[in-house]
Amino acid sequence: SNVYFNENQNINNCDSVTRLNLTVYPRQDTVIFNAAICYGANYTANGFNITNATASDVYFNENQNINNCDSVTRLNLTVYPRQDTVIFNAAICYGASYTANGFNITNATVSNVYFNENQNINYCDSVTRLNLTVYPKQDTVIFNAAICYGANYTANGFNITNAAASNVYFNENQNINYCDSVTRLNLTVYPKQDTVIFNAAICYGASYTANGFNITNAVASNVYFNENQNINYCDSVTRLNLTVYPKQDTVIFNAAICYGASYTANGFNITNAAASNVYFNENQNINNCDSVTRLNLTVFPKQDTVIFNAAICYGANYTANGFNITNAAASNVYFNENQNINNCDSVTRLNLTVYPQNDTTFITAEIAQGETYLENGFNENSTGRFERTDSDINDCNSVIVLYLTVTSGINNIFENSILIYPNPAETEIFIETKIEIERVELLDVTGRILIDDGQSKMKKSINISLLPSGVYLVRITVNNQVLTKKIIKK
Repeated sequence: SNVYFNENQNINNCDSVTRLNLTVYPRQDTVIFNAAICYGANYTANGFNITNATASDVYFNENQNINNCDSVTRLNLTVYPRQDTVIFNAAICYGASYTANGFNITNATVSNVYFNENQNINYCDSVTRLNLTVYPKQDTVIFNAAICYGANYTANGFNITNAAASNVYFNENQNINYCDSVTRLNLTVYPKQDTVIFNAAICYGASYTANGFNITNAVASNVYFNENQNINYCDSVTRLNLTVYPKQDTVIFNAAICYGASYTANGFNITNAAASNVYFNENQNINNCDSVTRLNLTVFPKQDTVIFNAAICYGANYTANGFNITNAAASNVYFNENQNINNCDSVTRLNLTVYPQNDTTFITAEIAQGETYLENGFNENSTGRFERTDSDINDCNSVIVLYLTVTSGINNIFENSILIYPNPAETEIFIETKIEIERVELLDVTGRILIDDGQSKMKKSINISLLPSGVYLVRITVNNQVLTKKIIKK
């Protein structure tokens, strides 16, 4: 608040003063209200009108006080969350009561769903649901059983001992749901059993396994008793009067056979015998009892194989040590069967090595006219193909073929003027000379002509790219005179 002055001139142009006494109402603070309501409720106090509130929030209201000045009202509204239904699951017996969790249900006879409406600590409505299972009324459970005379029955909650007669029994129990149930037992008691008698006869050393007995290797007559269970699984006594026929004497045979042979006489069937042994055969006499036949069998020992090792040349014959092998082409193992002094088979083995067939050796050579070729066992002085047979280190025949070229004197004139390059070569060779060449031939080491070029030129080329690697001959003809050169194909 304050006092203010104004100087003015009136209508007479005279100064006048105007005074203002100004009162200022104090500033209005915000009025704050705190409130809490349930989910979905309304708030209509203090100038607010909030309906169906679902979440906490802050609200403001602008008003005018008694001095007609603006004032603000603030509402901090808390909305308690919506209450979910609380669900209880329970089970009771037929006719029982359920009084827990705010419910009071008596003499229940069927399963059902129940609801309770309550207020929680915030005074808001909440719903409790009960899913109540009512176990059905129990009928009497009936058991039928049968036991032997004097036995006990302790199943299904009963305890009956030393039963002597059939009867009906009752038991009151709780079932798996802890509800009362009645159990009835119709008990049959089988009557006491008398002794059953069997008479039997068996051979000496035999077994008797009938009628519940298990008697093995019996040697004398005797009386046996067995306690068994009859068709009702009750104990019964069985008596066996057992007669044992006396032991039979053994018949003996002696025989000898070869290793691996068979013996099939006197009721024996022995095949592929490998060692001496004693065998027994059982037969039946008039009492259908076994009688024994003994065989002392001597098996002559297996004859060791006699082994011979030999080696011959390809295509040769081997006729020693009882073998007759002709025109042998490959190494092999051969067997011969003979008979020894016991008339038993003996085996002879031949490990025969056949030296492989020798490949023919080809030699290409050239000499000057008037010279003689004396290498590798040859003695030749003319152009041509020559062949001789020799022995290798295994004393087997091998063949050597000589292709001999005899050069004339003309070679000395132009040999140095002929250039063959490159040598060795991979794809192509070139021939250059100052003398015109009539013919160029390319031969393999056997003398076979592979390329024949009869065009006269001072320079020639030969394509050898398709030829396999090896040694070849170039034969050059000039004025019916021949010069032969060796080249190598990479």
